[in-house]
Amino acid sequence: MQSPCFRGLIPSIVLGVIATGLCGCGGGGGGGTTTTATTTTMTTTPNTCLCVFDVDRTLTASQKLDCANTTVKQGIPDPAYGGGTLKLSQLAPNINETFCSRCYSGIVTRGEAGGNAGGHDSKERKLILGMLGGKEKTLSEEWQQWQADPAGKPSQNPAWSATSSMVFEVNDGFKNQCVESIVAWFLKLKGILIEPEMVHFFDDREDNIDCFKSTRYNAHQVSCAGRDPTPGMQNVGKCGATTEEIVESKGGVHSKCAAQQRSEVVV
Repeated sequence: MQSPCFRGLIPSIVLGVIATGLCGCGGGGGGGTTTTATTTTMTTTPNTCLCVFDVDRTLTASQKLDCANTTVKQGIPDPAYGGGTLKLSQLAPNINETFCSRCYSGIVTRGEAGGNAGGHDSKERKLILGMLGGKEKTLSEEWQQWQADPAGKPSQNPAWSATSSMVFEVNDGFKNQCVESIVAWFLKLKGILIEPEMVHFFDDREDNIDCFKSTRYNAHQVSCAGRDPTPGMQNVGKCGATTEEIVESKGGVHSKCAAQQRSEVVV
């Protein structure tokens, strides 16, 4: 599959960075000055987009509740919400049937997707990477652990920055900060500019949509057909997202489940 950044006409903006330094060290002879020029190429197309997904109850479904059109993956454990055998939502194996097939892909999840800080090779993570389209779409195979503010606040550590498009253990209600860091990573380290209105985030929890209201990113609540009936769990989805919920919008559209139907607010 051709990478999204090579489709269509590709204008490139070359940014020149001039670095100067002194030859010689420690006060030795010479004293000459050299100038070195380096360039960074920034690539974009009119349709460069990014789809970022939550994992638990977005790409997955409840392990124990009955869910139609889902896929049980025998032999792959899912530790989320009490644990069990991994069950994929209707969306997960069909992401390539949505508009996101034209976009880069990322993950921002509160859970660990079956792994831990060093568990990049967990079965669940490998499966998710493949469903996202592989490294061609994520530009990384590593899963990065998010960091909260060391001052004890639930928000993102100001010193933390994304080094991957797949990030785990992100606090609910602050996922917008992580998505912003991922977009910055695409630009700074990969040279790919993704405009805010071309960023799309999907999550089953309402608080993870509300935190995007001050942004120009698009954020949509999914798993709207049914909510987990377990006491204390009504704020999470039951069976995960469907392909019909992966809607393409532009300009900061935020939608949430309301009486089993979407209500849209454009900012």
